[in-house]
Formats: sequence, structure tokens, C-alpha cells
Amino acid sequence: MNNKRELVIYIVCGAIAACLNLGVFYLLDHVLGVHYLLATSVAWLCSTTFAFMTNKFLVFRAYDLSRSVLAREIVTFLSSRGISGLMDLVGMYVLVSLLEVEHGLAKVVVLCMIVATNYILSKYWVFKKGTA
Repeated sequence: MNNKRELVIYIVCGAIAACLNLGVFYLLDHVLGVHYLLATSVAWLCSTTFAFMTNKFLVFRAYDLSRSVLAREIVTFLSSRGISGLMDLVGMYVLVSLLEVEHGLAKVVVLCMIVATNYILSKYWVFKKGTA
């Protein structure tokens, strides 16, 4: 039952993070005219910060705030999200610059591809139980 609760909360928090990512991207790309790769990077930074907090406290209930645990979690979270952030940038470049897909549609497609990667990396690497 705990895994079901965890997955539901992850999906809700992930949906909010994805909406934040899309919203920041849209504002920067469509409204302000920022280059789509820079907009992608800023949107990633905003949604990753939000995701760390919600994943740590709400999804995986990792309440340990000791320096060693928090430092490990931040480093591994940023490393794991760095992987998905790179997937985001490469995916956007391929879809927009090479395949000429519209920016907004490309962003949605890429976000769908990285959601599972983020969950697996967070659950089994970043917030795994019993590591300090």
C-alpha cells in the first residue's frame, strides 16, 4: 500500500513540476522570445528545485536533514536530474532543430519521455532507504 501512495503522490507532484516546467518554458520561449534551449534550461532549473523538495518530503518521506544525508541527496538528485536535463536538451534540439517540430509540442513529447527516468533514479538512487 505504501508503494501505491508513493506512486500517486509522485505522479501528482511530477505533474505539478511538469506544469511548472512547461509554464516557465512557454513564458520564456513564446512570450519573451528567449532561445528555446535557454528556455529549456531555465525551466529545468525551476522544476528541478521544486521536484527536489516535493520528492524529498512528500513522495519518499526522507526527513533526515543531517549534513551528510542532505549533501548526498542533493548531489545525487542533481546528478540524476542532470541526466534527464541533458535528455531534455538533446531531445529538444533533435525535435526542434533537426525534425522541425513546433517548440511546445516538442517540449511535451520530451517531458513524457523523461518522467519514468526521473522516478526510477529518485526512488532507487537518490532517496533510497538506509544510505547515509
